[in-house]
Amino acid sequence: MLSGTSVGLRAIGSHDLPQLLAWRNDPRLRRYFREHRELNLTQQRQWFESKVNNDPTTRMFAIVERGREGHVGRLLGACGLCYIDWVNRTADFSIYIGADDLYIDERFAPDAAVTMIGYAFDELGLHRLWSEIYGFDAPKQRFFEALGFNLDGVHRQTHWAEGAWHDSHYYSLLATDPRPKATAVATAPTTAGDRTGHRNARAPEHLNAEHPDTRKRQTMKNLAVIPARGGSKRIPRKNIKLFGGKPMITYAIAAARESELFDEVIVSTDDDEIAEVAQAHGATIPFRRPPELADDQTTTVPVIAHAAQWYVERGRAPEAVCCIYPCVPLLRAEDLSGAHAMFAERGAEYVYPVVQFHSSPWRGMRRPENGPMQFVHPEYELTRTQDLERMYFDAGQFYWGRTSAWCAGLRMHSNGHGYVVEGHRVVDIDTPEDWKRAELIARAL
Repeated sequence: MLSGTSVGLRAIGSHDLPQLLAWRNDPRLRRYFREHRELNLTQQRQWFESKVNNDPTTRMFAIVERGREGHVGRLLGACGLCYIDWVNRTADFSIYIGADDLYIDERFAPDAAVTMIGYAFDELGLHRLWSEIYGFDAPKQRFFEALGFNLDGVHRQTHWAEGAWHDSHYYSLLATDPRPKATAVATAPTTAGDRTGHRNARAPEHLNAEHPDTRKRQTMKNLAVIPARGGSKRIPRKNIKLFGGKPMITYAIAAARESELFDEVIVSTDDDEIAEVAQAHGATIPFRRPPELADDQTTTVPVIAHAAQWYVERGRAPEAVCCIYPCVPLLRAEDLSGAHAMFAERGAEYVYPVVQFHSSPWRGMRRPENGPMQFVHPEYELTRTQDLERMYFDAGQFYWGRTSAWCAGLRMHSNGHGYVVEGHRVVDIDTPEDWKRAELIARAL
C-alpha cells in the first residue's frame, strides 16, 4: 500500500466494486467522467478484470482513510494512471473522492494526489502526467492548478452533455516541475461553494441539492414524447381516428400514464386538433412542432431530440426520454416498465421492444416472374427451422433512450437493446388493412 498522511492507496479488490459502482453511477459525479453512462455490476466487473487486473497500461488504486497508528479505515474513492505510454513515459492521471459527496475536498484528495504523483514519478519513472478536465468542472480545474499542473490548452466543444457542447481543458505536470505538497494544495484558494472539510463537511456547491444542475435531475427524470403530426396520408387523420370508440392516440397516452414512470407525458404535434384531443386525455402540449420536423421525410430521432432540447434549454433536462408512437392500441404499461428496467440495468443508450419472426427469415425465398422459387440463403434449404438462429424485428411501439443519445443523433436500432414482447400484441398500422387487422386483434384480446 502507498501511504500518505491521511490516506492510503491500495489495490482495488472485488469487494470494492459495489461501492465504486454506486459512486460511479451517482449522476452528480457521473457528469464529470468520460464514460457518462450508467453501468451495471457486470460491466463493472468486466472493467475490473480487463483494466485493473490485466491491463499493463493501467494502475488503479482504492483511496482509503488512514487512522491512528496507520489503521486502514473506510473506502473514500479511487485514483489511478491510465493510458500509460511506457516508451514516452506519460500517463493520464484521474482522481475522485466519493465518500460524503466530497468529490474534490481539502484533506483526502490533496493527500491522495500527492502520493500518486510521487509513485508515478519516483517508482514508475514516468516523465509526464496529464489530465482532461471538462470546462464545467471548475473544482477539479482549481485543484489541478493548485497541484502545479500547467494548462496546456483547450480543445473546443469535445464533449456533449446535458444538452450542450463543452470544452476539454488539458493539464500536465512534468517530473522536472516543482513537486506539489498536500498542505499547499489543501490551503489553495477556493470559492466558498467549493470549500469542504472532511467527514461530515458540507458538500461543495456543485454537488449540493440546491444547485441548478441537480434540481434539473430531481424535477425531470423520465419524459414521454408521443410524436403525432397531422399529415398522415394512407390513413387520413389516423392519429385521432376512432379505434374501439376512442381516438387512436389516447391509447398511447393512457399506457404512459398508467406506467407511472414519467414526470410528464407530452405530444409533439403541428396539428391543433391533435393537440386538443391529446390535452383532453391527459397529455401536455408544451410547444408546437416546427414545420421542418413535420413533413413526410422527417425521421424519429430529430423529433424526439427537439423535444428533449426544449426541456434542456428551460433547465429541466430529463435523464431519459421515451418515444411512444401514437398508433399503439395494444401497448401495455407493463411493457414500458419492463423495457425501462432493462434500460436501467444494462446502461444502454436505447431499449425498444422486438418480436421474434414467426417463420425464420433464414428460409426466405424470392419469387421470380418466370422460374422456380429461390432461397435467399440456399445454404439453409435443408436446415431444420429449430436449428436456425432466432431473428427479431422492431415492434414499432416505443423507444427508451438517454437524452444524450437522442440529442447526439444516435440511431435507435443499431445502438439499442431488444426487449422481447409477445407477437400477437404487435401490429404496424400503415394501411386500412392494417387498421382492420388491429381491430380484430383488439376484440380478440
